[in-house]
Amino acid sequence: MLCLAAVPVAPQSTQREEEERHRQALDHYKKGQDAMASERAEQAVEEFKTAIQLDPLLALAHYRLGQAHMGLKEYVQAERAFLGCRDAYEKIGGLQFTNREELERRRDEEIDQLENQLGMLQSGQIKNSNPSIPLQIQQQIDSLRRTRRKGSSEAYSAPPEVSVSLGSAYFRQGKLPEAEKEWTSAAEANPKLGEAHNNLAALYLMTSRAVEAEKELKLAEKAGYPVHPRLKDDIKKALKAPPPS
Repeated sequence: MLCLAAVPVAPQSTQREEEERHRQALDHYKKGQDAMASERAEQAVEEFKTAIQLDPLLALAHYRLGQAHMGLKEYVQAERAFLGCRDAYEKIGGLQFTNREELERRRDEEIDQLENQLGMLQSGQIKNSNPSIPLQIQQQIDSLRRTRRKGSSEAYSAPPEVSVSLGSAYFRQGKLPEAEKEWTSAAEANPKLGEAHNNLAALYLMTSRAVEAEKELKLAEKAGYPVHPRLKDDIKKALKAPPPS
């Protein structure tokens, strides 16, 4: 602190350094996106990690890192990345009290990054077997735009898609209560999030709650989520099965 006070140019120099690190972080994030699009998950992991090291508040880098780990079946690392994503969003939200301009800049950048990802999905540059993903990304973009119009006073928090992904990381590790908690939270935050309802339907079926599974199945279909026919059939069979003695 004494050194900073004695050299007035240091804060300005530090700001320039932070801006350069942020620019470099975005560059590595984009390289990670390209690696994901080319199905080079290992390279994507390294690029996203570098982006996070340069700018720990680059929330989408945390999220995409988690997705890359999920693709590599590294579920513990994926869990850690999704939790890091949530933490980054919380810290960004705190900027509304300390640095409103920075908050708005990061919000605008996230919109740009999501729009770019959506464009890559729609053009086929990114392979995607889940037709609900583009809709989820568009919903995220719309939500960010709404908060931008309303101003920085509205809470800036992790989108429910983060809870869906975190729940999936928990599920793959056999942490069913934690998965259920995250998917339930996501469905409550956005009732139109079909993937959350679909995942809950599968989990309820696994844990002998067929009635609840059927309810979530209907909500998933109402949201336009492509529910697998086998899950539908298994739920029907479970509903017809006699109750355990």
